[in-house]
Amino acid sequence: MDRVLAQIDAVRGAVGRDVELFVEGHGRFDVRHAIKVATEIAQFDPVWFEEPCPPDNLDALVDVRRASPVPIAAGERWYGRQGFAPALARQAVDFVQPDVTHAGGIAELAFISTLAATSYVGFAPHNPSGPLSTAATLQLGATLPNFRYLEIMATDVPWRPEITNERLVLTDDGDVLIPTGVGLGIEVDLAAIEQHPFTPHPMRMFRDAVYDIRPRDERSFFNLGSGS
Repeated sequence: MDRVLAQIDAVRGAVGRDVELFVEGHGRFDVRHAIKVATEIAQFDPVWFEEPCPPDNLDALVDVRRASPVPIAAGERWYGRQGFAPALARQAVDFVQPDVTHAGGIAELAFISTLAATSYVGFAPHNPSGPLSTAATLQLGATLPNFRYLEIMATDVPWRPEITNERLVLTDDGDVLIPTGVGLGIEVDLAAIEQHPFTPHPMRMFRDAVYDIRPRDERSFFNLGSGS
């Protein structure tokens, strides 16, 4: 705990109070430890404590949220409205995080957003994915009134710009501009995708490397059109 708190303290000290911090639990804690972590990190004023306990026990999440001094976010591993409605009904979260690729697509995420809005819960989609997922979720962000945050990776494989015409612009205010093309706003190059076939790799959690998710040759895919 001391090591974790020192890391958060170092980040908060480096960026100041004007930058928002988000703390990720990734379902790693039981109720007692999740509450302890939430209590300890409150001093750093995080926007939320994400997925403090595993996603398959709603009673546990309710207990954590009731005792937590910081907001709770969850939902990246819930599927469809059936996964979100009970959590919202029991006031288990302050932010919902459905993922467009496995929670039912654009229409289902819009429905989940409406459910969240009736409970005054923020909508913050999970999205550590590729250009199609990002484009779809950005379109949702442009239309849903309770859209608060979009999870997005800062870097990816160096060939990401080759497989679509995605050219995301990240502003100095931290906003991502919405693609303006037809449909999702981007076009896919299937021939370019064929040059990078899927290769299997072991699950990271079995090697104690759950956060080792970026490629070794990663690079930013933002503001490419501006020469940055």
